[in-house]
Amino acid sequence: MDTEKKRMIEGALFVSSRSMSLEELMRLIGVAAPGFVKNILEELKNDYIQMGSAVEIVETDGKWIMRLKSEYSEGVRSFAQQAEVSKHALRTLAYLSKHDGAFKSHLAKKIGSQIYDDVRELAENGFIRQVKAGRTKRLFLTDKFRQYFREVKTEGQSKLE
Repeated sequence: MDTEKKRMIEGALFVSSRSMSLEELMRLIGVAAPGFVKNILEELKNDYIQMGSAVEIVETDGKWIMRLKSEYSEGVRSFAQQAEVSKHALRTLAYLSKHDGAFKSHLAKKIGSQIYDDVRELAENGFIRQVKAGRTKRLFLTDKFRQYFREVKTEGQSKLE
């Protein structure tokens, strides 16, 4: 097993706040063989199991994520940082803050196809919720969004400004 490629995947899973597809990880290490990357992921998963770590690597719906095991999350919750979002997703969120309830298809026409990744990131972080509306979805801001950005604004300047 290529140790450098394994460490790159481990690092990506560690710093990412979202689950990552096999394709993303293949691009990261420059390998076009899904089986090779999946073997690295399984090896990493087993490494964390054998260590008896509080961290685990899991696959859900074909995507991989490194996360804290549920039995430890309550005890360390107070140390967790508030969710941060990428700059592009923040731009999408700024648009939604002015157009709450916008259709995802309309947003894609206004901002571009990148919004699909942004919407997934924002939904995973709990800032928006999606409601089926015909062949598209309507996007609504959540209470978490309102609380998070109200708190940030009271500290000085809003993250959306």
